[in-house]
Amino acid sequence: MKFIVTTSFYNGEQYIDRLYQSLKNQTYTNWEWVVTDDWSQDNAKEKLIELASKDRKVKYVEQSKKKEMFWNPQLFCPNAEIIVQLDVDDLIHAKALEVYAHFFTKFPDVIAINCAQTHIMRPDGGWDCYICIDYRKDNNMSAGQMVFLRAWRNNPNVKLDFNPNDWMNYFYNDLSMMCVLEEHGKILNLHRTLYSYTRRKDSISHSESDDLPAVRKENADLMAMIKSRRDNDSLDTLERYFYPVQDLASLFVDQDFGCMDTQQKVSLISTEKSAYKKKLLKELYFDHDINFNLISSDVDWYFFRVESWEDYELLEKYFDEAASTQKELCIQVIVASSDNLNIISRNGAPNYPPEYGPLREKVSEFIKQRFFHTYHDMSHYILKVYGDEIKVKLRKNLFR
Repeated sequence: MKFIVTTSFYNGEQYIDRLYQSLKNQTYTNWEWVVTDDWSQDNAKEKLIELASKDRKVKYVEQSKKKEMFWNPQLFCPNAEIIVQLDVDDLIHAKALEVYAHFFTKFPDVIAINCAQTHIMRPDGGWDCYICIDYRKDNNMSAGQMVFLRAWRNNPNVKLDFNPNDWMNYFYNDLSMMCVLEEHGKILNLHRTLYSYTRRKDSISHSESDDLPAVRKENADLMAMIKSRRDNDSLDTLERYFYPVQDLASLFVDQDFGCMDTQQKVSLISTEKSAYKKKLLKELYFDHDINFNLISSDVDWYFFRVESWEDYELLEKYFDEAASTQKELCIQVIVASSDNLNIISRNGAPNYPPEYGPLREKVSEFIKQRFFHTYHDMSHYILKVYGDEIKVKLRKNLFR
C-alpha cells in the first residue's frame, strides 16, 4: 500500500525541514511526498525544488492556479493508492502511516481515515490538546467531527472535485473533503494522537479567515449543499467500530506517547470490567503492548483512569508503587459517565455531573501531598517522573 503525501506550501519556508524530517522518521516507508508552492512570498519554492532534486521520494509539481492542490490534491497524484494531505506547518508522528495502513487494510469499506486527537503547537512554544468530539449527533455527516490528518483511498474511476467551480474562498477544505468522500464509503475517526499542527495566522488555511461573517456564511452554504445531495436522512457515514472505547482512548493523549516510534508497554489502572472494551483498546493500539492493572518494572507507561470513587481507591493502592518504577505516569480525572465524551452543553463547555468536582479535588489533594507541586486546576493530570523531578503538563480540552 503506497501513500502519496501532498503539501501545498504558502509562506512556509521555515517549516520545510521539520515536515520533511517527520516523513523520513516514518516507521512505514512506502510513501512519496508531492509538493508545490502556492505563490509564497518567501523562498519556499526554491527550497522545495532543491529538496526534490536530492531525494527521489520528493516530487515538485507546478499548479495552474492558486490553492489548486490545497483543494484537489488527487489531481497531482492520479496513481496513488492512499492520499494524505498535510499542511506545511503540520507534523506527522512516526507511526502515523503505519497505523493508517493497518486500518485501511482492516476496514476495506472505509474510504477515509482521520485521527480524532491532535496537538496544537502555539507560537509561544506551548501546545494544546484537541480531542475530537462528535457533538452534532448527526449521523448523516462526518463533519460533526474535526478531521485531522485526513487520508483517503484514491479511486481513479471516481472523479472527485472538493471545490467545484472554485466557489469556496476560505479554509473549510477538511469539511468539504470528508463530506464528499463519505458519499463513497465509510469514514473512520481514530481516537489516537498521530499528528500535530502549528497555530499561525498566515497559514494557507487561515490567511483569509478574518472576515468572520463571510466564513460563517460559506460554511452554512457548504452544509446546505452537502445535505441537498443526500436522499437518505438516516445514512450513517461513520465506521463506529471503536466507538465503545473512545472514552478509554481519550486517556492516551500524551504528546510524548503519541510520538513513540517503538512499541511501548502500557498499564491502564482502572476498574473497567468489560472484556470487549479491553479487546477493542488493544486493537486500537495494536502496535503497543496494552495491559490492565499491571505493576511491573518493565512497564513504560502507567495511565490511571479515575472515573469513580472505586477508581480512586485503585489510585491510592497502586500509585506509589508505580511511581517508584520511575516510569511515565498519567492521571486522568474524567466525567463520571460511560458516554462522557458526548456530554457537551450548547455553548460547547463540558457539562460535568455533581460528583465530578469532589472527585477531582480529591485527586488534586492526593498529588499535592506527594509531590508538593502547585499546578493549574484541570481535567487531565499528566505527570512525568524522572527521579525527584516531577513535570506536570496541562491538557486543555478545546471544543469546536
